[in-house]
Parts: sequence; structure tokens; C-alpha cells
Amino acid sequence: MTHSQNLLQTIVDGLLGPEVTTQIVASEEGEALRITLYLPESAKGRVFGRGGRTARSIRTLIRQVAPRNVRRVYLDIETLPTVDESEFFETEAEIPVADAEAQQAFTGTEPEAV
Repeated sequence: MTHSQNLLQTIVDGLLGPEVTTQIVASEEGEALRITLYLPESAKGRVFGRGGRTARSIRTLIRQVAPRNVRRVYLDIETLPTVDESEFFETEAEIPVADAEAQQAFTGTEPEAV
């Protein structure tokens, strides 16, 4: 993890708390550094701030710790993709369940005899 990524993680943890799931991906594109911050939709407002002031301030701080060979720093803030397990299964019966009690709690019905 680069200094820029470490700084961004520290700032985001301070804004959102360590319990909020975030992911930071950095890539160098020639003389530019692109850092993408993935976070939940519900947390975007806290990172952007009023009128985008917080996001601009974060970008300014990241520029200061970027390596000297980097001329531009881009900070992209994206929403974490959500996974809905129901998209992968045709019926409720196909959803894998650890045991009969869990199946009963999940579906609200008695487990079928196999």
C-alpha cells in the first residue's frame, strides 16, 4: 500500500469509522496516479461533504504525499457493488443452507426430507 493509500484509509476511517467496509485501489497511468475509493452508498455524503469540500480537501492531501514522479492525482469515489444472492438462484430451495435449523429460519418453513 502506498503512502497515498494509507493516508486515504486513515482519513476515511476517521470520517466513517473502521466498521464501514471500504476498498482502495491505486493504479499509475503514466505520470498520473488514480486512486479509487469504493464505499457504501450510505457513506458517500460524509466523504463528499457539503458542496464537495471534504472530497477536494482529501484530494489536496493525497497530492502532497504522492511520489514526485506523479504529476496528477485523480481520486474517484465509487459505490461498492452489492450482491443479491437471489440473482444467482432460480428458487428459494436452491439457496444453500448450512443445516435444517438455518433453512427453517431462512424460509420460515419446515425443512424438506431428503
